[in-house]
Amino acid sequence: MPFRSRLELVTCLVARIDVLQASLRIAFRITGIVRHLSGGENLDHSQEDDTVFVDIPVPTILQNGAVKLVVTQPSQKSEDASLIAAIARGTCWFEELTSGKASSISNIANRECVTDSYVSRLLRLALLAPTVVEQALIAGEVLVNIESDA
Repeated sequence: MPFRSRLELVTCLVARIDVLQASLRIAFRITGIVRHLSGGENLDHSQEDDTVFVDIPVPTILQNGAVKLVVTQPSQKSEDASLIAAIARGTCWFEELTSGKASSISNIANRECVTDSYVSRLLRLALLAPTVVEQALIAGEVLVNIESDA
């Protein structure tokens, strides 16, 4: 869908977006949504007051008298990404060893240009319980002390 068409669609479906202290309030036009979902080509604005408000909680900060949205937390994301990568590597190497594709830890270390010790540490991550991995990485809750030198 071209940009102009998407812009027109959003303009017909969304009446207003307000940034509040702890949330975004989006006002949707019901008739526009119904018309779009039913395949109606005419997405003109209606004059009726047919809006529905949806409040979406978002982290905000008050800075210099203005409310600003907190979009990302880079330090937390990069740590999680490196831990996910370490768990993925350890799991792949564990599968290679158990399936016979790799004959030893030294074989993997030489191929990856890392030390045997590094491969051994990451192999231990492959043995984490799935619930620990899910809660620690997806939900952001650290239940056990998981460290990697990745």
